[in-house]
Parts: sequence; C-alpha cells; structure tokens
Amino acid sequence: MAVRLLCCSLACAITLWSSRVAAEAMSSGAYAASTADEARLLADADRAVQPGDVRAHPEALASVHVVWTGISLAATVDGRDPVIEHHYYDFVVEGDHSVWLSPLGEGSFCLLDVPASSRAELAGHRHPFVIAYGSPIVHNGNVCLRDVTLVVTDLRWSTLVLEYGPNGGEVRDDRHSVSHHPETGLFSRFGYRVAAGYAIGGTDSFDRVRHGPHLEAELRVRLGTRNQLAIGAGLADLSDAARLDHASIDVLFRHEVIGIGVAAGPVIYVPLTPGEPTWIGLRYAPFLGNARGDWGVSFLTGGTFDVVHTDGQWAAFLTFAVGIDGNLGHVGGIEE
Repeated sequence: MAVRLLCCSLACAITLWSSRVAAEAMSSGAYAASTADEARLLADADRAVQPGDVRAHPEALASVHVVWTGISLAATVDGRDPVIEHHYYDFVVEGDHSVWLSPLGEGSFCLLDVPASSRAELAGHRHPFVIAYGSPIVHNGNVCLRDVTLVVTDLRWSTLVLEYGPNGGEVRDDRHSVSHHPETGLFSRFGYRVAAGYAIGGTDSFDRVRHGPHLEAELRVRLGTRNQLAIGAGLADLSDAARLDHASIDVLFRHEVIGIGVAAGPVIYVPLTPGEPTWIGLRYAPFLGNARGDWGVSFLTGGTFDVVHTDGQWAAFLTFAVGIDGNLGHVGGIEE
C-alpha cells in the first residue's frame, strides 16, 4: 500500500509540473517590438555581438549596432549614467507576460546619452527588465552603449527557470560569462504564506471519500537563492465524512525547480475530535508564487499531498489551494 501511495505522490508532482510547463510553452511567443521604430532597430541589430566582444575588440566594433538586455541596477557609473546587469535573453515572452532570462551574462554595461524620458521611466521602476539599442564603446574603462534607445519593459522576469547562452543558444565556455541571480536582492530573509483550499482523500481502503476545506499558514527563512526552510500550521474540517477534523503541523524544505517551489517534509495531524488518533507522515507541496520587494506580496497557487499513518492504518490527502506569499521587512536590492 505504501508503494501505491508513493506512486500517487509522484504522479501528483509530475502532473503539477508538466501542466505548468506545457501551459507556458503553448502560450509563449516571440518578443514583439512596442513601436515601429523599435521593430526597425531590432531587425537591424547585430545580436551576435555581446559585451565581452567589445571588451576584447572595442575599436573594431565601435560602428556596430547592437541590442543588449538585462536588469537595471541602482548603481551608476560616474554618478550619472544608468548601469544594466547584462543577461542573455532568448527573445521569448511567456503567456503570463513574463520572461525567463538566463542567469548567465557578460557583466554590466552603462548607457550614455539616455533620453530624459527613458531616465524617468527607469526612475519609476525598481530593477526592470530593459532592452537597450545602441553602438558599443569603452568609456572610462567601462563597456557602454552610446546613442541609446532604451525600452523599459513592464515584463516580469526571472533567472531561476532556464540557463542558456547568447540569444537562447548553447552555453559557450569561450564567452567567459558569469552567473548571477539578481532577484536574490529582492527577496527578504524571512517571509510568510497563507493559503486556503479544499482537501480530498481517505484511508488505505478508500471505502469512503473524505473531503473538506483546509487553511494553512507558514513562516519561512530563506537559506539561499533557491532554498527555504518553513514551518507551517493548518486546520482541516473533514468531519462531515469521517470525523477527522484536525490541525496539521509541518516542517518543509523548499527548493526552486523550473520556477516551482517544490517542498517536502514531515507532517503531523493533531485531532480536534476527542478519541481520534494522531497521524504522522510526509507532506509534498509544490507551489507557484514568490514575493519580491519591501514587504512584497505575491499571488500563490499550488497544493499539498500528504501520506500519513497511525496504528497500522494509512491515509492520503490531496489539497488544492490559493493564497498569498509575502516578504517580512525590507530587502537589500540589487547591487552592482
């Protein structure tokens, strides 16, 4: 029976993962220029030339028109010129109006001759994804673009999903690229999650289906870019079917995989009905949602799959839930 329950757990994980990836893949499309002028710039740009090429051959590439992409930094060069952290971009926009940037890039570059309107757009966004058109130059020892046309997008971005090379191609050792996840500076060390959903399941005999509403809250600490440790508590009302209404307590280790926060750890069902047993088992909990910014809040969706045991009896419960993910406190921001 344990093998059967384990297979159900794996099937649940694969279903949640594949449905998200398939949905994104089916609805993604090529980046579309916002104006006719940008469309012309994009068509004329030499996408093969990257910041590393300019560092190596600045004079030979001075007349080339390029397009570089990345994340706007808070720092400036000479206290005046905007600085962009370079990231490779495959020029694909996902169906949820987001872009999956590569964590790889070729350092930072500055922007010269930026129009006042573009500077104002940069000031109005915190670390936006930008697309910069211009001609490369080495200025005061820094790789820059001059005669810049800057597109400050409102596309949500992540470097935690895919890793690829220039323009979505293979990772090349000769590029000497560096890996960085800038969103790390937008996550707080501590955070919380609150979710509500509906649970369904039963014992190993499955003679009766048990179901009811479920509430869950957790506090978490971030251990690294992709890793979190969380402790949660919840309430489930399954008394209509089996008088198994209970409180749950879990300790979960969460890891970001393909944009999904996959978590697993021990869970305890503490009965709220006198005379009912305590159940102990494992919880698997994939969720989508990761807040950014000072006291930031993000929409959360996903579920849990629990396999629990007591007195020789097994039970399994599947919960689908929605809620919010939040940061506690201020974040450090992205530094150059």
